[in-house]
Amino acid sequence: MKEIIKKLQDKNIFEIIFILLMIFICSKIYDFHIVNIMCDRGRELFIPEAIADGKVPYRDILLLYFPLGYYLNALFMLIGKVSLNSLFWAGMINCTIFAILFFELSKEFISKKMSLIFTAATISVCMFSHSLFSYIFPYSYSMVYGLTAYLAATLFLVKFAKTKNEKLLYFAGLFSGLSFAFKAEFMLMPIIFLAVLFWKNFSSVKTKIISIINLLIFPIITMVLPILQGAKISDIANYFSFISNAIFIGCSFLLPMYPIISAQQKNKSRLRQVVYIFCRTADIKKNKK
Repeated sequence: MKEIIKKLQDKNIFEIIFILLMIFICSKIYDFHIVNIMCDRGRELFIPEAIADGKVPYRDILLLYFPLGYYLNALFMLIGKVSLNSLFWAGMINCTIFAILFFELSKEFISKKMSLIFTAATISVCMFSHSLFSYIFPYSYSMVYGLTAYLAATLFLVKFAKTKNEKLLYFAGLFSGLSFAFKAEFMLMPIIFLAVLFWKNFSSVKTKIISIINLLIFPIITMVLPILQGAKISDIANYFSFISNAIFIGCSFLLPMYPIISAQQKNKSRLRQVVYIFCRTADIKKNKK
């Protein structure tokens, strides 16, 4: 019996059970809390719903970000149904994976007990926060998905640094590419990964080639999915040209106004009106095309 308990302790089974129990309790306290699903025009709900309905990003949907996170949420909607329940379970699954990865990564630097305390604090304070930046109904699902992938890539890199097992670089490359495919803001992770991969010949040529292929898998999938769904290369090119022009025009129009508006606090609402009118005009122009 002691040997069984020892094995369970070595594999962190008790700690993982505690984390799952903590998530379950917090989910009951959280009680399906929604801050404002209509933030940014209900982007996190309506774009996956549109994709599940057959609409194509870059051709039918005005999208400022990579579409992989929306495709994933659309998959949850197709498996379940088009409702907030699907997004809730998407957030819960990601939250669980993130918590376990957070515990495993922190355990590489501090004691198991302290890692568990930090993980519990992160779950209760951050993940199930009654704000727009929770992990269940976040401002951006792609951001929390990318953060989970970022954490996984970091964990594999840390384990590689300790064990020098080159196969760990395969997974580090895969999750580095995944984090970037979810959100371009995580571009630093592929850069760090490539720096480790080519630093002082720590890995063989075979490992480098396979790792780079793994790094490119999800970014390529992200761009291929709309094409497989019906978008043309010209649609994507025209779309990015439209977005770049819109951003340039918007910045050139709004930035000179900023000192005037910030100096007059009562005119803050005007800035919101200008931004809304500009975005609405961009939608109309896109629809006409």
